[in-house]
Amino acid sequence: MALFRIRRHKGTFLLEALVAVVILAVGLTGVIRAFLMGLKAQERSRDYQISALILENVLTHLLLDRYFDEGISAGVECARPYADYRCEITAEELDPPGPLKRVTVSVIRLEGSNGRLMEAVTYMFARPKDEEGEFYEDAFQG
Repeated sequence: MALFRIRRHKGTFLLEALVAVVILAVGLTGVIRAFLMGLKAQERSRDYQISALILENVLTHLLLDRYFDEGISAGVECARPYADYRCEITAEELDPPGPLKRVTVSVIRLEGSNGRLMEAVTYMFARPKDEEGEFYEDAFQG
């Protein structure tokens, strides 16, 4: 009778090991997937912070100049630590036309991105002109 009992349980260890490996594989797949999602979220956060820093820097320079030349549209490559980013500045005439211009500043990541990261709009005065259409020299510069 004892021999019969031993034969009946033969091969159950292999089945238990197989079930344990499947459960472990499913669990590890979930952990690895969560880790990869965390890395992507961290990269998006870093891109957002860098684009906010670049945007703030460009807007500060624009506001320090006090005026924006009419019809200007420019694309600027960023400096060395941020060489993967590009900044685009455009000025549009308002309706009805006047001294104020709508200035849009966009930050774009050149590689590994699906478009604009951040965009800001501000309104600035166009540089004043005299009767001949020439720009006035800035009276505030010493």
